[in-house]
Amino acid sequence: MRLDPATRVSFTLMCIPKYSASQVFDIIKERAEQALKRGSYSDEVIRKIAEISNGDVSLAINMLKTASLKAESENRTKIKVNDIPRSDCPRLELSYDERVLLNILEQFISLPASKLYEIYLQEARYLKCERSFRKYMEKLCSKGFVKAIGDKRGRVYEVVAHV
Repeated sequence: MRLDPATRVSFTLMCIPKYSASQVFDIIKERAEQALKRGSYSDEVIRKIAEISNGDVSLAINMLKTASLKAESENRTKIKVNDIPRSDCPRLELSYDERVLLNILEQFISLPASKLYEIYLQEARYLKCERSFRKYMEKLCSKGFVKAIGDKRGRVYEVVAHV
């Protein structure tokens, strides 16, 4: 299924060049200083995230968030390098429904949430309510696979280029 020309015209694709590992390090370090408690992360953690992200700042930010949430969920006050999500095969960590949604988005690159949900209902093994759909999409966003653009009404999901 393809988007009709009238719908496609309303979406534009922006290509943003990759950052160097040192640029990503600087950006992520600044974000960590703003968002996390002092001493809850090390330069080693930030450097590892910068290397793994391959110049994708959005992915790096999501990796930092995921690592900090993992440390917090284990009642630790410091992020460890092994809290950083695996990047060698991150799809293994996705649920069946998350993989279905990601596959749909990879076909279309970008879709409004309502259209994505409609297609998902056709392809899913077991029908899920909109709330479950939103939770799957939140997880895909937090893991760095997908970007959410816009607010609740009119939200568009877009696959992130590194996937």
